[in-house]
Amino acid sequence: MKQHVSSLTGPKPTRWLAFGLLISVSAITGWSLGAAEAPEDPGAQSTADTGAVAEPAKVDLESGRAANLSPDALADGPLAPYIPFLGTWEISHQWKDGTPIWSLNEFEIGPGGNFVIARTFTRDGDGQVYERYHTYFSHDEEKGMVSHGFTYDGTVSIVEGIESFEGETGPGFTSYWSPGSAQIKQTVEMLDADSYRWRVWTRTEDSQPWAEIMDGVWKRKDG
Repeated sequence: MKQHVSSLTGPKPTRWLAFGLLISVSAITGWSLGAAEAPEDPGAQSTADTGAVAEPAKVDLESGRAANLSPDALADGPLAPYIPFLGTWEISHQWKDGTPIWSLNEFEIGPGGNFVIARTFTRDGDGQVYERYHTYFSHDEEKGMVSHGFTYDGTVSIVEGIESFEGETGPGFTSYWSPGSAQIKQTVEMLDADSYRWRVWTRTEDSQPWAEIMDGVWKRKDG
């Protein structure tokens, strides 16, 4: 499994990843190279003549978004194992050293059913809730399951070769990455339709045994 880390703001270690959005000029302006002008209608009266303001075309974003969130978009593809994880999840637990953790995860389907998007919200102590991680999962024919993660501090990570498995209680995933000198192993596994188990281990050398630092359960909040 390979992992790459880059930074938009400086060399800050992270374990997660990011995504860029490209909007074409033609989508914004309605203009494209080589497009012929439509012939004018002699009988038409322009808005400039009447002083009226042309209304923008109505776009039904909600129905388009609903179709994109349907599990059917993933059913026949390599991202199908993520279907049980779609939705909103919450955990209130603590790390093995006693540090409390509260987080909210939202999993949804990305464009064309070719991505699964995870947004992770958390807070530090009793502080304000903020989005800490924004992660895109996809599948590559050569690299297998890949995640691109963007962290709130501007750092970007890419983790390749995420392994899917069928556990005793349901489907799950195992991933490995190395933020700095540490090595991290993580598994998530569905326990039932409304909960999944999250485990994290760490070590500093290949010869060392894995030390578990998290064993908690996320609970569904949207059903």
